[in-house]
Amino acid sequence: MRTQPDVVAGSTVHEAWYACAEHLLAHHDRLNLVVHISNARDIDDEALKQYDPRSVDATAMSVFDVATTIFPSPNARWALSPVEFAAHYLPVYARLKRRKAAGWGFYFQRLASFGRTEAPQLARVVDGLSSWGHGHHGAFVIHTSSAEVDRPRPQGGPCWQYGQFMADGDTLSLAAVYRSHDYFHKALGNFVGLSRLLSYVCSKTGHSVGTLTCFSTYAFLGPRRAATATLLNS
Repeated sequence: MRTQPDVVAGSTVHEAWYACAEHLLAHHDRLNLVVHISNARDIDDEALKQYDPRSVDATAMSVFDVATTIFPSPNARWALSPVEFAAHYLPVYARLKRRKAAGWGFYFQRLASFGRTEAPQLARVVDGLSSWGHGHHGAFVIHTSSAEVDRPRPQGGPCWQYGQFMADGDTLSLAAVYRSHDYFHKALGNFVGLSRLLSYVCSKTGHSVGTLTCFSTYAFLGPRRAATATLLNS
């Protein structure tokens, strides 16, 4: 596999995922795949159902369940402050984690309370962006992996390593880095979850939703190439 980055762009999350899946089917697994979504706020639930991996593989997680590992779907509780929001959802995610048969957990827990210090990353980002105002350029970084709590592994979670909110005046964009990214089981749901996260932060800080960029250092379909082709043909 070559290490020169491949760049794939799409207007919406499902269009970007579709283009990535086509690219991986044509060129096989890739190192350094960069995905840019210009309209990160536009989520089409019917399109997500159409390209849900669970529709062709009963053992796969639903695209909506994958998205929720990063951030809850929009609902009335989005009106809560980040502290109140985290206080409500952390016990919910803790119960989900106890019931989950396999896997390492949920990214939302790391956004809301991470590491031995239980850092409230989500609240810090919102507070910081709110206090800056909108006449600035800059970035806030959130960590979803740490040598303090994670051990090296070839594959498996946590795959999302960190995110970076980039403010440009009234517009806020998000970039995310994945070290190992499954484009059949996870990528579409990941894009949706990241979009939800960006939209929530924008709703709390008064920013407009900008773009979403994802850098997958290793992007793969693995043994699900035929199933992916079936999804694309649906």
